[in-house]
Amino acid sequence: MYVWRSSTPLGANETVKGARKFISSEGFEILVGKGSKDNDFLTFRVAKSSDFWLHAADYPGSHVVVRNPNRGEIPQKTLLEAAQIAAFYSHAREQPKVAV
Repeated sequence: MYVWRSSTPLGANETVKGARKFISSEGFEILVGKGSKDNDFLTFRVAKSSDFWLHAADYPGSHVVVRNPNRGEIPQKTLLEAAQIAAFYSHAREQPKVAV
């Protein structure tokens, strides 16, 4: 998936230790690691098997987890928003297109 980097991500509030928290326009919680240790904690300790994981391809950056507690299908718009956040919080931030 390629995404075009948005100028700013959705509004965040800090509630998960070591992670930024966003809410997609469709109400899904999106968690973003702040550093490599936080990425590991988020991916291996916080995320569940029903959650969706994203990362900017070929660039260092934050792990992004879309929470999916109801195990339903995650809407395309939410996935796109999460991908834009993954691109924004990566070293590819200044690139016009980023593979996620």
